[in-house]
Amino acid sequence: MGSRHGRVPSASVRFGLISLLGVTLMAIAVAASLIAAHDASTADEQHDLTAQAATSAAAISAYFDRTRAMTLMLAHDQALRQLALGSTASEELTRGERRRQANTSLAYFERLSSESIDEVCLIDLDGVEVARLVRGSIASAENLSGDETDNAFFVPTTALQPGEVHQSLPYVSSDTAAWVVSNSTPVTDEQGIVWGMLHVEVPMSSLVRQISRAPETVLGTALLDRRDGRVVSDTGAVAPDVLGATEGAEDELTTISPAVLTALVDARATSAAQVVEVSERGAVATSVDGRQMAVAEVDQPRNNANQWLVVVPSAAPAGSWLSSVGAARLAFALAALLFLGAFLNARSGNRALRRASTLDELTDLPNRRLLAEKVTSALEVARHTMTESAILLIDLDRFKEVNDTLGHQYGDQLLRDVAARLQLAVRTSDTVARLGADEFAVLLPAVTGRDAAVTIAERCVSLLHEPFLVEGVALSVEVSVGLAMAPEHGQDVDQILRAADIAMYEAKERKSGVVVYDPLHDLHTPGRLALLGDLRRALREGQLVMHYQPKVDLATGTVAAAEALVRWNHPERGFIPPGDFIPVVESTGLVLPLTLHTLELAVGQARRWMDAGTPIQVAVNLSPRCLLKADLLAGVRDVLERHELPARLLRLEITEGTVMADPVKALAILTELQQSGVALSLDDFGTGYSSMTYLKRLPVDDLKIDRSFISDMLAAGSDSVLVRSSIDLGHTLGLSVVAEGVEDIATMEQLSDLGCDVVQGFYLARPM
Repeated sequence: MGSRHGRVPSASVRFGLISLLGVTLMAIAVAASLIAAHDASTADEQHDLTAQAATSAAAISAYFDRTRAMTLMLAHDQALRQLALGSTASEELTRGERRRQANTSLAYFERLSSESIDEVCLIDLDGVEVARLVRGSIASAENLSGDETDNAFFVPTTALQPGEVHQSLPYVSSDTAAWVVSNSTPVTDEQGIVWGMLHVEVPMSSLVRQISRAPETVLGTALLDRRDGRVVSDTGAVAPDVLGATEGAEDELTTISPAVLTALVDARATSAAQVVEVSERGAVATSVDGRQMAVAEVDQPRNNANQWLVVVPSAAPAGSWLSSVGAARLAFALAALLFLGAFLNARSGNRALRRASTLDELTDLPNRRLLAEKVTSALEVARHTMTESAILLIDLDRFKEVNDTLGHQYGDQLLRDVAARLQLAVRTSDTVARLGADEFAVLLPAVTGRDAAVTIAERCVSLLHEPFLVEGVALSVEVSVGLAMAPEHGQDVDQILRAADIAMYEAKERKSGVVVYDPLHDLHTPGRLALLGDLRRALREGQLVMHYQPKVDLATGTVAAAEALVRWNHPERGFIPPGDFIPVVESTGLVLPLTLHTLELAVGQARRWMDAGTPIQVAVNLSPRCLLKADLLAGVRDVLERHELPARLLRLEITEGTVMADPVKALAILTELQQSGVALSLDDFGTGYSSMTYLKRLPVDDLKIDRSFISDMLAAGSDSVLVRSSIDLGHTLGLSVVAEGVEDIATMEQLSDLGCDVVQGFYLARPM
């Protein structure tokens, strides 16, 4: 017995061994948790730093892209083209009038760019300043420079082709005493010959907002010249010792330590062990003297003299917190709490994960996933209670212009303000969600019919139409709302959201605020898809024909032109109205083939009229999606050459929405068309969202007032005032004005009294 007791441990010994093992395992677990937490903290910090660097680099690139685009837009201003010495327009101006016209264009440009532009000036090829504007102040004639040829930007700019921009190295402006970077681009005369240049100075101080996107998570952000280590700009929070920086003189930039610069440049160029790739956007993290730093390159477009790096350092050297705390002592002291902490952390982590996956980060509204869950629940309740639910899809029109013109910080704040107003517009039982970008949704889980849902939708529109004040800037918002009812328009989430989406796009097309889903608007029903197949055959087999409606010159009573309108005589279904097949085409790849086909028919007819001795200009409508197609220019030129028709006998009609979809690209294409000799019209004027910025730059020669204003101009109301204002505006811009939809002689006579130039409509002739 005694020997057996000697071989088997007593109960107390066994308890001690088990306790020791438990404490050891606890200590190991705590140590492992601390190490894992340290590694996770380092990885999170690397991720945050690189995201900050990549975001800031992208923001700077976008900032200068916008400035270059606006500089090019001003350089294409017709007023500047006419200021070239020796041009027909310039010969009629005195020197003072020439300078005043230039100052007017520069002042308009400066107002559009007041936050990013310090100075803008117009210089001829002899180096003589024609005009200069400095922070809103117009330079007097005696203060204009007589020789700018010695400036560093002058020679590189004279070597550029029109449409190219030179971006200079940073320098101290002689006019503002501020560090600036300049953008300079050639300016041409009416024949496309370069006669001068547009010179724009961007203050380096304006980059601070661009390079600092999350200052609360990092020490600061700096913009460096990768060639010599000069600090081009920083947020003011980057400590000099972090980058080994030394202060420069007043007219010099701070320069960082050569060793730090080498490490940062190597981070971009090598794959050494100390470099950690953590971002698909091109930012990398490296360690310099124990401190994490993220580095990202700013895009260097053509003719840009700068090579910049965005650098974001960590707030403290990695690992310092662990070395200052005894890991073993901390492990044993917190051992008891870790069990409870682990349990609570798991629950908290699950809640945080759930919250992050179901809420929109910017607005804190439910996201698409949570909305889908709520819609599913609402539909289930509605099925059991025999009630109706509704979904509103709300899209902000022209939101991209806010981001492109003012910056994403304005756009983000606007989205938060929109979210707050939508919550005020609906009931407490309703759900407002953000689906992404500028699209919101509202779930009405129980409504008493379509009219009640429309009332709530219109209340949303009314509230959103009130101006928003964002950082001192008043912004107006237009919205398009699509409404779908359940179960009438859908039995599940996908069906009801799809129906609301179709209605929303119909609202965009009509510009009518709220549209309720109608199956007739659905382009992807089996009937519409069959129609699309028939349309492809119609193009191949020549089933499409053109009808022409004459435009009459009110002054002479003669036919000034004819608008070409496509018609489809289906071999089985007979005449199909354009409204039934044109929308189908607009949403498919058939839009360009159909446009080129109608051009072929219309240009061929114009050639036959010319051969018969009665040359008549023919007008063809351009689809919004077609204008921006790469093949359009070549297609127009080809059809004119094959039929040997003078370009002046072809007119292309575009709508305001066509231009505003992508103003810079649209202006470039329209300018090329005009230079080819093709006439251009702005169609449906008054129904879109004209911007005077673009309207005065559009290379159009006539303006067509929409029929909706013409048809009601004799009735009591404001349409006659709008028509009069449109005619006056067109004439002020040097355009001919066309009124469409003239249905009676009284309307035609009043248009004549108002000074309208050309009319068309059923009173004169139907399409034939």
